This record gives sequence, C-alpha cells and structure tokens, in this order.
Amino acid sequence: MYYIYDCGLLVPTRSVITSGNTLVSAEPSIEGTAQQLELIYSDKELYDKLSKKSLEKFTSSIYDWEVISKTWENLFKEVVV
Repeated sequence: MYYIYDCGLLVPTRSVITSGNTLVSAEPSIEGTAQQLELIYSDKELYDKLSKKSLEKFTSSIYDWEVISKTWENLFKEVVV
C-alpha cells in the first residue's frame, strides 16, 4: 500500500516507483484496493485527514475549468505555431 497524504489520496498498489515525493509508477491491485477501503472504514482519524486534504487539493484554483482550458489552449497554440 502507498499513501499520498499531502493530497488526500490512497493508492492501492502491488508495487510503487517514486522520485522524491512524486509517484512515478504504480501497479494497481484489487487486493490493495480492498485493503485501502478497509483501512479508511476502520480508521476515522485517517478518513478525516484524507477527506480534508482531498477537499483542499481538488477545490484549489488549479482545477478550475477556466485555468485548465486556458492551459490547454496555450499548449495547442504552442504546438500549432
């Protein structure tokens, strides 16, 4: 199992390759998923921590539709020009 606490994610895997704090590669696992769900359901403190972190992460302006669409638009402009 692998935890990414800073953004509120649990990654259910058999194997993980990281570079510093960055997840580079992970092999998904049904067993890992079941273990992660059991862990979240049984540990209220972990559940609360992950919930708070994921809400902070995914409600940030970086995931705003306007920001994302502008990023893609700029990328296409760079590629086409």
